[in-house]
Amino acid sequence: DRVGIGTSSPSQGVQISNDYDAVDQGSGTCQLKVHHNVTTTGAAAGINFGVSGTETIVGGKIAHIRTGSNSAGDLAFYTRSDTSSTSDVTLERMRINSSGNMGIGTSSPALYTGAGMTIGSPLLTILNSGNAVGGELILGRQTSAQTANLSWGSIAFVYGGHSTSARRVMSRISSVADYGAYGGDSGELRFYTNPSNNTEQERLRITADGLGVSQFTARGWVNVDQTDH
Repeated sequence: DRVGIGTSSPSQGVQISNDYDAVDQGSGTCQLKVHHNVTTTGAAAGINFGVSGTETIVGGKIAHIRTGSNSAGDLAFYTRSDTSSTSDVTLERMRINSSGNMGIGTSSPALYTGAGMTIGSPLLTILNSGNAVGGELILGRQTSAQTANLSWGSIAFVYGGHSTSARRVMSRISSVADYGAYGGDSGELRFYTNPSNNTEQERLRITADGLGVSQFTARGWVNVDQTDH
């Protein structure tokens, strides 16, 4: 069965068609509004999702949570890992607050994810709530192919716009497959700087064996022995 509002030929279970544009501001900007008719701080309006033979099960949820007057508030995202309960046992996983700060694993994010940062303010902080290990950022590629000089991931330091043409890389740290004495599962770290015109040049390399540092100078590669004395 299909229901169409504003259309006589709905292609989905429920389809709402009109000329409203969600990126506009003012009245009449969206095809659908979910409204909770209260003025209580902390109250929320939301939409939930379920994929199950039991209609009461909620697998995910998006909620707008009121934090100030005129519906100022946060947008929170919920998922569930519990497989036994048939009620809504979703837990908040991510939140974007009314200031544009985004948090994963916290309902009080203090970091802004876009432009306009103050000097010294971090764009991203990774903290582990447990005591076993610290925060970790994983970079890599999902492939079994292992060839020499294959990049596993890079951290680039840039300025400029978001597009490739407007962005200028000032320096970079890359993890690259060594594929030497240790085979394809070994890797090395390479450090690059940019003297001018987006021409990155490798300046320092830590090889897979960890015993030495290779540094590229104007006279060629220099091996620095790190053996303890």
